[in-house]
Amino acid sequence: MNPAHDLPNPKIILCDDEQLECDALQRIFSQSPLPVTILGVVNNGLDAIRLAAEETPDVIFMDIRMPGMSGLEAAHEIMAQKPETQVIILSAFNDFSYAQDALRMGVMDYVLKPAEPEALYAALGRAVERIHEHETSRQQQAMLENRLAEILPTYPGVSGQSDDAILQAVEYVRAHYQEDTSLEKVAGAVSLSPAYFSRLFLKRTGSNFQQYLIWVRMEAAKYLLKETNLPIGEVAGAVGYSDANHFSVRFKKEVDRTPNQYRKEEGGHRKND
Repeated sequence: MNPAHDLPNPKIILCDDEQLECDALQRIFSQSPLPVTILGVVNNGLDAIRLAAEETPDVIFMDIRMPGMSGLEAAHEIMAQKPETQVIILSAFNDFSYAQDALRMGVMDYVLKPAEPEALYAALGRAVERIHEHETSRQQQAMLENRLAEILPTYPGVSGQSDDAILQAVEYVRAHYQEDTSLEKVAGAVSLSPAYFSRLFLKRTGSNFQQYLIWVRMEAAKYLLKETNLPIGEVAGAVGYSDANHFSVRFKKEVDRTPNQYRKEEGGHRKND
């Protein structure tokens, strides 16, 4: 574990129905190489849900089997309310089906009891690393959105003089270009039929909607290639392409350079993909 993260003193909650286990966990984390703030210690899933709602935990260590509500049920509820919280399941049952269920539902990690301090510290380190990655991703997304706010209004025909529906459509695309966005979805979002929306967009901008969507995605891709070290496959996914090869072909067609060529020639962060 590398404690040098941008998350000083991660806030944690400990949940186990056995008080001796809770006491042991508290002792272990009081000596953690990465100092933590223990928000509270609870003995059942309902109290864990309540405390997580009242506080803002970074990580929760949760026993998998407890009376009333299981750790998995409590974890599911907590992650639905606070998806940024990382849950680590603790269990004395060496049954891989429990681990499969936990990981399938999005639990961060799975540690067998009685948990050794190093195993707990390692799990904490992985959780903090994931939190750090998510925060970095959010920062990159915010930078991208700011950049798009600067460049997208320059698209031909899209201005304050455009039809309100077109401006709404532009805003929708800016917010959803990473998704499986289509003309039909955008037309529905601005309460127009696809056929009428298509004709209106072409009339107001001089370009068809699909070309505008591609333009937005390419501008976003160019920014990510220059300003981040994301691999090409992740850049593709970040701008709405599930197939990296399809993205590369489209990028080459629109920009007249491959993504790698563009990154190298424009001084991007990642020199070799």
